[in-house]
Amino acid sequence: MKLLRPCFPAAAIVVMTVLMTSCSSLPNIKNDTVDYKSAGELPPLEVPPDLVRPATDDRYAIPGVAPQNAAASSPYAMIIKGKDGMDILAINDPFDRAWRRVGLALDHSSITVADRDRAKGIYRVKYVDSDSATPGFFSSLFGIKKATEQQYQILVKEVTMKSEVSVLDKDGKAGKSEAAGHLLAKLYEQLK
Repeated sequence: MKLLRPCFPAAAIVVMTVLMTSCSSLPNIKNDTVDYKSAGELPPLEVPPDLVRPATDDRYAIPGVAPQNAAASSPYAMIIKGKDGMDILAINDPFDRAWRRVGLALDHSSITVADRDRAKGIYRVKYVDSDSATPGFFSSLFGIKKATEQQYQILVKEVTMKSEVSVLDKDGKAGKSEAAGHLLAKLYEQLK
């Protein structure tokens, strides 16, 4: 009876030969680099005005919510006069979305948020109004304005599926100062 010898060494030699020849036939990976730093920027995508928002029908409209076409034609935020004659920022979003967007607008405007109370809808902020700064003695000699930091409360409240944002002084009373108006204008610029 003849013993069968294992054919492992022969199979290993065949596999190694195939691998060696296939590796040498691949292109050199080191020379196949792309210089991403020198790549240019493409112009922005131009979308025709009639393709910005797809046409919708009102079959699936939710009762009590403004249709999408009406929201697209009206601005997202605008400054209006309140009942007491104070400027108010009207936002076309319910409270939860408006709260988040006002917080982001404060962050983007570099306005320091000292405290936030979502249950009451109040942001307590520290604001330095560089436009209405009063110069000190030495700064008036050199033409430098000294800005003072003031504390305000920003009240976000929901009014019939929309929200209103008003600026109050640190005690919660209507902020009728010029700096309060500038603070509301900064929020408007971020939200419009």
